[in-house]
Amino acid sequence: MVQFEQPIVAVKYVHNPTGSDKWSYCIVHVLFQSTGSTNIQSINAPPEVQQYEKERERERGNAKRIWGIEMKEGRELYLKCYGLVNKVDQMLKDWGIGYIYWRW
Repeated sequence: MVQFEQPIVAVKYVHNPTGSDKWSYCIVHVLFQSTGSTNIQSINAPPEVQQYEKERERERGNAKRIWGIEMKEGRELYLKCYGLVNKVDQMLKDWGIGYIYWRW
């Protein structure tokens, strides 16, 4: 579990001069999960990468189980937004509206 203890992370800050028309931005590249080979790269979301454990639970009463899963800001953002993007795609398909987009 070396990747879990030291995940693949790259953060690059690009600062453009004050009088420039270009904006400053931050590129973040992070390993999605320590047990896989998927990576996430984003611009300005999230501005940093921290690894933490998120508590999960199932059932109630005596059958209740609690455990932790590894999480990073990039992975959590992806998991929260992915369902919304799919829902919008499905609604546009059902309504028959044509549009141009770049798939992520």
